[in-house]
Amino acid sequence: MTNPVSIKIHPIAGRDSASQKSEFMRRATDRRLFLALTLMAIAIIITLITGFFVLLGPLFFYYGFPLPWRLDYCPILGVPYGCPTIYWWAFVIDVLFYAALECGLLLVYARYRVAGP
Repeated sequence: MTNPVSIKIHPIAGRDSASQKSEFMRRATDRRLFLALTLMAIAIIITLITGFFVLLGPLFFYYGFPLPWRLDYCPILGVPYGCPTIYWWAFVIDVLFYAALECGLLLVYARYRVAGP
């Protein structure tokens, strides 16, 4: 008399290679999306922090680095009222600048880590 042997199959091991590949791609895409959103959030925070730094202009103050995106003086009208205090195009360019800087630092770190010390 023989005893029946129960075989347990791992849930991923029982799948075909196409479903394993799609699961891997979904997880890789989730990681990339999370990394991109994290980098953009950090870039926005850094840009907002640089809005407190003062860059002196000829007659008035600029706030923000590398592009001034916040002003306390309206260069068109000469009065502080009726002029936007935040220039969104400069703010977006600053965010993109810091995001590119973060990506560059991340690539340098990844290459250093792969190459080893």
